[in-house]
Amino acid sequence: MRATILRLAGLAACLAAAVPASTALAVRVPAPRGSGCLGGLDSWSYGAPDPSGLLEAPAVGSDGTYLYAAGGFDGDPLSGTNRYDPATDTWATLASLPIAIRNGPGAYAPNVGKLYVFGGTSDGVLDTTYVYDVASDSWTTAAPMPGPRYSAGAAYDPGTQKIFVVGGFDTAFHAQSQLWAYDPVSDAWIALRPMPSPTAGSGVSILGGFLYVMGDWNTGTGSSLNYRYDIAANTWATRAPVPTPVYAPAQGVLRGRIWLAGGGNP
Repeated sequence: MRATILRLAGLAACLAAAVPASTALAVRVPAPRGSGCLGGLDSWSYGAPDPSGLLEAPAVGSDGTYLYAAGGFDGDPLSGTNRYDPATDTWATLASLPIAIRNGPGAYAPNVGKLYVFGGTSDGVLDTTYVYDVASDSWTTAAPMPGPRYSAGAAYDPGTQKIFVVGGFDTAFHAQSQLWAYDPVSDAWIALRPMPSPTAGSGVSILGGFLYVMGDWNTGTGSSLNYRYDIAANTWATRAPVPTPVYAPAQGVLRGRIWLAGGGNP
């Protein structure tokens, strides 16, 4: 199971080449053949396992060539950072996170060439912003989040060149409805219009000037919710429900569509 997931995570690096996005991990539905991305996204296959071993909830992001995975959980939070090359099906070990983190969402910002890891849990719920510089293979810290969160969603918007961080659990394990935007250039946060209801563990993508939030923890039962945020208008709308209640799905963008795979649905 580990290798299958990571192979599809590697394919997400190809997705990001077409649409710079965020939390895309995998696609498990047929895609147009002949896409030029490892023979197309129309089947599952095994790939080289992550050097960190069996893990869950790493922060991930892609620069369109490689996929980066930082932190995660194998019974304890992890600090390892690894880079996957889908063209060669190989991993490279990179500089570790300064601390071990699980359930901190990741997003790659191509305008600055850096991977961001927001919040998560370690000894407690974090409000930290850790920044991985691809060029120097080094980590630094940036302005902390306005509040501690884990299992939030994060996605980079190429239009505004900002990263949007939405929902997640607070220190009391209560899902939240906030929407924050982070500017990687000015290292500053702003609060935007909250979601219609709290969410955590949602799939998050940005497409065509809209932020989509799909699924939710919903006390462990999953949810079919599908919210769309209009970035220019700062407004939310409800869209067609996800066909199956889900939380923590893999989500990505390809050829003008949003693709979901897996996730929890007890």
